[in-house]
Amino acid sequence: MVSLPKEVFEKGVEIGNIYLLKKHKLKNTNQPHLFIVVGRKDDGVVLFSCCTTQFEKRRRYIELAGLPLSTLVYIKPDNKNNLDEKTYVDCNRVIPHTIDELHCLSEEENMSLIGTLNGGKLEEIKTGINDSPNVEGEYKDIINGDGSEE
Repeated sequence: MVSLPKEVFEKGVEIGNIYLLKKHKLKNTNQPHLFIVVGRKDDGVVLFSCCTTQFEKRRRYIELAGLPLSTLVYIKPDNKNNLDEKTYVDCNRVIPHTIDELHCLSEEENMSLIGTLNGGKLEEIKTGINDSPNVEGEYKDIINGDGSEE
């Protein structure tokens, strides 16, 4: 693997990118998961939403918790996102990572770019995040463009 300088790596981490993270901040699992970049802060913090293929499990959780169904966004596999099965984004949690953390994951081969989302799906995810009472207002502001780099 070719090692990229942090500044070059950082420029490649864009909103809409889908990454497979082998090491992540999810509790109750050590399995690799897909994450989508949903926001960037000026200080180098990247905001992610987690993907799942377990639709029924997430739908039941959302219904039991009284959360809006708009917080579970379907992504159909295509040649741009390179997903190989029906995938859903749980918009009820935004996970921050610093560029330093991500660069280390990349260097250790614990992070790989899978594909990208189209703008329409990003808007659905943004709506889901805004609809979720579980996501902090600060993160919503960043995702909506108030304080983000992009």
